[in-house]
Amino acid sequence: MNFIEMSIPSHQKKKKRSFVISSQRSGLNFLRVCIESLTGQRTPGKTLLIEAGPDNPAIFFRTHDAAQISQNNAAVWRGIDAQTAQGRKIVLLIRNPFEIFGRELKNSDRSKAVWALEVYASNLNHFCTLENCTKSHFYYEDFTADPQHMIKLIEFMDIDNADGQRVTRDILMREWDRVQEIGRNLYDINQKKQGGCMSRNARDKMSFHQSILSKSDNQTVIRFLDETVSAAGKTILDRYISSIKHPKKTLTNRVCLTISSLFNLNSMIRKNSRNDRSKPAKSN
Repeated sequence: MNFIEMSIPSHQKKKKRSFVISSQRSGLNFLRVCIESLTGQRTPGKTLLIEAGPDNPAIFFRTHDAAQISQNNAAVWRGIDAQTAQGRKIVLLIRNPFEIFGRELKNSDRSKAVWALEVYASNLNHFCTLENCTKSHFYYEDFTADPQHMIKLIEFMDIDNADGQRVTRDILMREWDRVQEIGRNLYDINQKKQGGCMSRNARDKMSFHQSILSKSDNQTVIRFLDETVSAAGKTILDRYISSIKHPKKTLTNRVCLTISSLFNLNSMIRKNSRNDRSKPAKSN
């Protein structure tokens, strides 16, 4: 698929537009809100803050299916081939795969949850294989919660405002609460049937969907990723996989383990004591 470089502001004409790869529900719309709100530039997709028009093209490209395994020709599902990627900035927005699986499992069914994982893994693998471009990945949990990570993302994409001025850290810090609220309000509207924004009153809660997963579900996700994701992709996913394979011990866990260890030690002492009493005394 060749993407056409439509008319863009004069200060951007020498730049190839960045390409954003993101599985669904990986923070693309919040990135769009930040860019449109802070730069006045339109972003690709359904209208959020800025209306589309012939003289107002999107400032970057995006896809939910970089390798086009869905064979869907809708714009948001179009793939990225080597020619398209050449010389561009390529961004991968990555979210916890257990959240992706849990959300689909909760809102649809297991087959759709597995399909979401297939697209997720395909995007990750395809991103890792792209060459002759400048690539970087950004974690959903970072750039949606911390303005320092969001500004790094916008800076990497090399996006200026409509007057050619760069969005600075000071500007984003000043506007952060406002753009977050805009993002949550839009999510409430667009995802009303699924309950809207789950983190509105718990902004640090990034594991809402995976909380419904059983140990068997977690193992299903781990096995799938082990079998399908490349070594380079697994490095990107390490923060998620290791937390499931090697969960941090909470204070409650440690107390329970200590009590269990003391109970086992006491049982061993009592058993040894009984054995000693049952042995006949040695005669001199």
